[in-house]
Amino acid sequence: MSTSLMTYSDDTFTYNPDTYVDAGVTTLPQPGTYRLRVTSLSRRKDRETNAEVLQEGWPILVLNRIEIVEPHEEAGTFALFEDLRTKPYYRRKGDPTTAAARHMDLLRAIDQEMRPENFKEGLLEVETLLASGHTFVAQLGYRVTDKAWAMETIAAAGGKEAMDKDTYNKVWNSATLTTKDFKNPNGGYRQMAMGRSGAMLDAKLSISKFIPSGQAESLALGPFTR
Repeated sequence: MSTSLMTYSDDTFTYNPDTYVDAGVTTLPQPGTYRLRVTSLSRRKDRETNAEVLQEGWPILVLNRIEIVEPHEEAGTFALFEDLRTKPYYRRKGDPTTAAARHMDLLRAIDQEMRPENFKEGLLEVETLLASGHTFVAQLGYRVTDKAWAMETIAAAGGKEAMDKDTYNKVWNSATLTTKDFKNPNGGYRQMAMGRSGAMLDAKLSISKFIPSGQAESLALGPFTR
């Protein structure tokens, strides 16, 4: 049938290949600043032994799923790509003698006035507060690792055992796409991008920054506007 003979009762829909949602594809929220609630939380475990994975005695919290609480028009629940390593470290910028930790960043996002005695107590506070449904403000972004390219690169170098730690980590960092890699030239973000291997990779939702509760009060929530 010739399309010139076809008529439609409503033909006001426009098509944008950058934002079109294919069947079976989960639509992620656009990168931006949101009030969130964690709806599924666990600690990282070894897949073979089921033993808890520790980094020098510190567990890894896994934020499996989050709910966008505000703004209301963006509300929904989404799988999250977020391992929260709780081992303290020193930031590259700031006081080099004052330790930081991602779970403490999260605690400050929930309530920056809380004053646990130490980082381990702070970890227990975070798990308790998240389990009871407390919300926080954070920036959401996209992240995905081109595992095929990383594994091929490591194998070509003789395997992990033949590489020093810094070189090994650099390979994985190079294989990782972040929010900026998904940005469209004309604004907004697509949900697929080409990895180092040449394969198209689906974006995964991640938390790029926790916002201390005192700062969050004055922020406009929603997708980034630029």
